[in-house]
Amino acid sequence: MTSETSLVDTAIADIAQFADPYTEVKTKQISGGFRLEMLRGSRDLNVEIRESGRVSELLGKKRTFPSVESFLASERLADLSKFAATQLRALKAKTSLNAPIPTHIRIHGKAVSSTVIADGLVGSSPKLQLLLFNGPAGIGKTFQIESLVSHQAARHAEGIPVPPVLHVNSLGRRLSNLRDVLAATTQDMDTSFSARQVPLLVRRGLLVVAVDGFDELVDADGYEDSWLALRQFLGDVGDTGSVILAARDTFVDEQELLERIQLSRKQVKLVVGDILPPTTNQAREWLAKSPNWKPAELDSDLTADILREGGYGLRPFFLRELWAAKGWTDVIDSGPRTYLVNRLLVREAKIIAKSLGSVKAESIESPLLSLLQEVAMEMATRELDTVEIEHLSFLTQLFFEDTVDESAIRKLMHKSGSLALLELTGDKATRRFPHSEIRHYFFGSALLRELSAGRVPALLRRHMLNAEQAEVFAEVFANSPKEAIAAMSVCSSILGAEVASDSLAPNLAALLFVGLSLGYVDRLDFADLIEATFAGQSPKGVLTKCNISKLDARGADISNLVFDDVSVDTIVVDDATIVGDSMPNISAVELHGESVETRRSPADIQQWLAAQSAAGPSEFESPSVALLQRVARRAVRHFYLRAGREDEGSTLLDDPLWPGILKVLQRHDRVDIHRARPMHGRPSPLIRVKNPIYLLDVTNRETAQILSELVATDRGVRKAPANRPIV
Repeated sequence: MTSETSLVDTAIADIAQFADPYTEVKTKQISGGFRLEMLRGSRDLNVEIRESGRVSELLGKKRTFPSVESFLASERLADLSKFAATQLRALKAKTSLNAPIPTHIRIHGKAVSSTVIADGLVGSSPKLQLLLFNGPAGIGKTFQIESLVSHQAARHAEGIPVPPVLHVNSLGRRLSNLRDVLAATTQDMDTSFSARQVPLLVRRGLLVVAVDGFDELVDADGYEDSWLALRQFLGDVGDTGSVILAARDTFVDEQELLERIQLSRKQVKLVVGDILPPTTNQAREWLAKSPNWKPAELDSDLTADILREGGYGLRPFFLRELWAAKGWTDVIDSGPRTYLVNRLLVREAKIIAKSLGSVKAESIESPLLSLLQEVAMEMATRELDTVEIEHLSFLTQLFFEDTVDESAIRKLMHKSGSLALLELTGDKATRRFPHSEIRHYFFGSALLRELSAGRVPALLRRHMLNAEQAEVFAEVFANSPKEAIAAMSVCSSILGAEVASDSLAPNLAALLFVGLSLGYVDRLDFADLIEATFAGQSPKGVLTKCNISKLDARGADISNLVFDDVSVDTIVVDDATIVGDSMPNISAVELHGESVETRRSPADIQQWLAAQSAAGPSEFESPSVALLQRVARRAVRHFYLRAGREDEGSTLLDDPLWPGILKVLQRHDRVDIHRARPMHGRPSPLIRVKNPIYLLDVTNRETAQILSELVATDRGVRKAPANRPIV
């Protein structure tokens, strides 16, 4: 068989995939090629395919196409022009009135825009090209993909031969349902091609598939059916084409991804892009365009702390919600997600109360919270990120029937699809949360409600929790210590007796791991964890006979943990991670900084551990220094700390050493005390530690001076403070 014959055979097979289901495709060899007859859209389609690649229609307009690709892209088959036009309309409907937030993608150490990446997607590539977009939740992975979609669709509409980007969202499903997700995406966009035809369009360089939320689609423990689905899809695509995968930055590294999909670098060109947030100055300049922010607010110390480099406040998801905020008047002793959720809840409750006219906003907040918790729980149960308006109306009646009268309930049911906390989707009959961070927050609070009451949701046996959810759950659990402690007790008792092989045991272990990081649990035994996180925490306790696939310890002090026969496949760390003399058996260290570096050799791992170890003598070793560093790590994650609560922050402030530390911080102007009345309970001051991240850097001159004073205080010797500028 000659190469020309092989190309014609491939062309026939690709074109035949567009035949109407259960209809016959006839082929006949002719001089210099083949003739193909089939039904497409209930109409006869007869073409001649020449060995040169030229395709000629024999019926209708009798057009001639210079290549098989141009015929596949035409309105008779995939109709990619129609698809691009639909994408432009869909994106226009979603366009925000706010100015775009400046973000870039770092590839090979250079920051580039999505349009630069688009230039590498033109035409068929010599081998399969995989682009992996990395970044934490809310960093703008979806925005970058939508920018690519918009750019390619606009160029295609102008007649430029570029492949449109098919934006595939997880919709809350696992990758084992990839065909269903592709089918849902093509159906929503009313494409002329189906999920079955997507791989050949990618292989031909006519379409790029971008899988958004790749880490949500895939079970991170490598369940064979999940990774098998991706391997099969890439196998169907073949040796050429481009596929984009977007996932959180700790999900999978380059080597592991290639091992999972069973491809080598000779078979695939793998490009990794790190999504970069805006800088502090860019974020300030962007917020300055909002009519809700005054220059004095933007220039305040609190703004500098919240919008610090590397902080959560610079994530575009958070910044977009700040656009409508009027400064920091609502900031309390909470984390950033809690701040956003509280703002959204209060705002929505006021809107509902005003529309009803016969009820106070405060009485609306509780049933509204329960409603959104139930919506998030059902989304997780059904593996979807949307809810039908009809079902939302039913839930509205269920949760508000004891709060408002029948007339008000009818009004609420009628307007249930207009809740500001649930936004429009491509389907007019469904709604979704503004972001996965918000969905995870309500899901976590729903789990806490159920578990603290002794009820174990059935979805924990089917739905595998991931590290992104665990990070959000940690903030939820930190806000409700009593409920969290009760929930941890339930998880512990069930885990000890659990023998089933479903997802319940690893999920309970993951929740207990969150409890351990917050001080609600002091030990965890015989646990197998897929993903776990201590990020930004200072846990104390014991881990015994545990196996952890991936442990996120970025910004964490784990020197007070005891690891007894614990194995960790990969520990994710950064320069702020502190380890102790007790450590697990580690197979790989994934070091995050300006770039991501994975160390696998035992010698390299031991070298890093030695450099980050808190074990052994130190000039700053003292109880007060240890307490200050724990306070600083808490302050990095929370806007304020408040005494008088049963949470980690209050425990730290109730320590007998804290008054002495507070005096030292006040002398250096590194603390701000705000007298404010809490939402519930007795008044207590809000304490904000200024520039807390620098208190973890012992090489900083002022930090070194503060630590020296604390050491001297612990030793009973008062040193005269030096006046140094705040860094």
